[in-house]
Amino acid sequence: MVECEERVRSERQNRDLKAIFLQHMKLLKSVRKILNDPDAIEGMEFVAQLPTFDRSIFSFNLSRTILEELSTSLHPMYQGTDVVMAPLSDNLSVALCTEAKYHGHEVVIETTSNTPLMRPAHEANEILWRYIANGDNPDIEKSFSLNLVSCELEAPLHAIVLASFRKYEDKNRVIFVGAGRWVVPSKCLQFEDQYWSIVEQSPVPTEYSSVVRTYNQLRAKETDVKFSRQHQVTQDILLKSIAKMSRRFMQSLKNTFMNEQS
Repeated sequence: MVECEERVRSERQNRDLKAIFLQHMKLLKSVRKILNDPDAIEGMEFVAQLPTFDRSIFSFNLSRTILEELSTSLHPMYQGTDVVMAPLSDNLSVALCTEAKYHGHEVVIETTSNTPLMRPAHEANEILWRYIANGDNPDIEKSFSLNLVSCELEAPLHAIVLASFRKYEDKNRVIFVGAGRWVVPSKCLQFEDQYWSIVEQSPVPTEYSSVVRTYNQLRAKETDVKFSRQHQVTQDILLKSIAKMSRRFMQSLKNTFMNEQS
């Protein structure tokens, strides 16, 4: 019953979010259409000479709606942890791997990490959460903006990044889940990020006391906007760019673990 209510609430929030986002983009396009009309504003020649940058207004209400949607998705993600992550094996080698998988027309970029540690599991748990949240609260929300840069883009694209994380303590392990949204307003593009980390005891007697396993899944979010071929190319470029940033985040986390035990 609880899962059903959460699903209904999530679907309703998703519909509201799409409506707000489409309204936002229609307004933005209307403003740009007016600004591109040389008869609309006196002194347009002067305005056209001003340096431009790709940044649009992103409302607080829309950010709040997205964060609520992300937070709602965390518990179902936690419940599905054993579906997306295989049981811990006896192979305790250090690994970091990124792979693009194709599901029809959809591209999903998966990054997996395996880090055996000499520290006990409770210490690894503290290091991981300190790295993600910088505090003791089991729930954390983050929002920030940045420019996405690629040699394949004509200019940097402004993006708003929103994320929600939560920590779950099971009997023999600690599970961290995170959901993120990358929004590129000027291109009507959104990307979904899902993150799982499991901290648990080593399954076999070795020099390692614990293991941290991480799985990240990135995809373009479906919208009601119909894209041109060029728009699709831009989406693919941004997907690869964001995937590289996610991999750097996981590599940085792995380095933090290595430095803590050296």
